[in-house]
Amino acid sequence: MQFMKINRTSPEQVFVAVTNVDARSLTQGWPVAMRLGTNASMNFNNAVLALSGTAADLPGFLGVADQDIATNAVGRVIVWGYAKSVYLSSVASSITITNADPLVPGAAGFFSLAPTYIASGLKYVIASNMPTGTLASSLSAAVNTQWGSGFVKGL
Repeated sequence: MQFMKINRTSPEQVFVAVTNVDARSLTQGWPVAMRLGTNASMNFNNAVLALSGTAADLPGFLGVADQDIATNAVGRVIVWGYAKSVYLSSVASSITITNADPLVPGAAGFFSLAPTYIASGLKYVIASNMPTGTLASSLSAAVNTQWGSGFVKGL
């Protein structure tokens, strides 16, 4: 674990180093979980992209990728504190996410939902600086890419 020094100019943060064992890269701002499901190694540093389609890994939700982490590379994940980049999941209908809403891993990014053990191991991100308007319905359309920031409560 890496603890950021307390200072007056930036918010506190706690990071962990993880090895990306997912077939895809872990992009900055995306949810990250320990590999608990298929091929679990239980060395507690192997991480995967946390998506609702990989339900077995979700109770191991760690936090938000602080940097892009290529497959089989090591990188940092924010497990406590401010995350300047949080990717929001698109949904089949338009919804509004407001500041202070809890965010948990969704189908592709973070989604506003009450945290449960099944959805995120009771850990979540508190939304802040959310985009105005509603989230659109197609993740594939670049115009629907939505980012916010938040406070990670992954410990």
